Amino acid sequence: NPRPFFSRRIGLTPDGRPVDILAGIKVTGREGPVTVGLLDAQVDSFDGVDSKNLFVGRVAMQLSESLSAGVLATEGEPRADGSNSSLGADLNYILSSSANDRSLELHTWVVGTNSDLAGGSDTAAAIQLLYPNEPFDFQLFAGRYGERYDPGLGFAPRTGIQTFSGSSGWRWRNPNPVTRKIDAGADFEFITDLDGRIETEDHKVSLSWENRTSDEVSADVEFERDRLPGPFEIRSGNVIPVGDYRFARYSLGFDFNPSRALSGSLSATTGNFYNGRRDDYKLDAEWRPSRHAHIGVSYELRSVRLPGGDFDVRLATVRLGLLFSTNLSLK
Repeated sequence: NPRPFFSRRIGLTPDGRPVDILAGIKVTGREGPVTVGLLDAQVDSFDGVDSKNLFVGRVAMQLSESLSAGVLATEGEPRADGSNSSLGADLNYILSSSANDRSLELHTWVVGTNSDLAGGSDTAAAIQLLYPNEPFDFQLFAGRYGERYDPGLGFAPRTGIQTFSGSSGWRWRNPNPVTRKIDAGADFEFITDLDGRIETEDHKVSLSWENRTSDEVSADVEFERDRLPGPFEIRSGNVIPVGDYRFARYSLGFDFNPSRALSGSLSATTGNFYNGRRDDYKLDAEWRPSRHAHIGVSYELRSVRLPGGDFDVRLATVRLGLLFSTNLSLK
């Protein structure tokens, strides 16, 4: 995140209604170390917006066993009349050692956009370092997204910010006869404005234990900070006022081995939430009467208590899966 290209920008209005695709062509392929992807589509007019031509091109090259690079370009504004273009490049370095089964990854990218809707040009850039190994792993990430950064054929959920995040973990495998593994981890995230003033913080410490039958118990503590520069209407008529909010949340979860005929999970999270309180509960259950069928249900409740008014959010899901053969299934 954010993505300079997201395919569902083509054929949908900004609020998700379908737009006819009048014609299109896509070419993808690989020749030696070079991979190419090209897509061009002509979309119909909608709501007074003219018919548009939308283009995206991507070329990537494997420079060596460990190093790859690529460029990406887009042209076209699917949301409104006006122009939008972007041009970006990325570099990826993966160092692996089969001798000690370790790897180290470095990923970096930069994208520039020119958008009539955003009022000009701007850039976004990021760098990420990964050490995905056992027993110790970590990752570090830093990114900067300009105020007018606006990829018309992608999306940028939050601009005008700098973000710094990281995580680390340690895994113990088979430390005793009743334990398969124990995981301990910590995460952090800082989001600032472009002048370095804190807007959001998020820090979490977690611990999980898995037994020999793959049942798992997990717990975590999360500390959050969110500075609201303007009133935030979390729900119609329910406004959280301007302020610098700091709150802590506590979670406990149980996951049962999914290979059993009857499996599922339970979790509960409680704690402060801005100038109020929020409690979350989730139940998930799945029954597999045979290898050809599975039936699942889940229910989630988020109970929010705020000075501006209390409300509950409920989400219920029912799932059915049938496997008739290796070639035919129904979900």
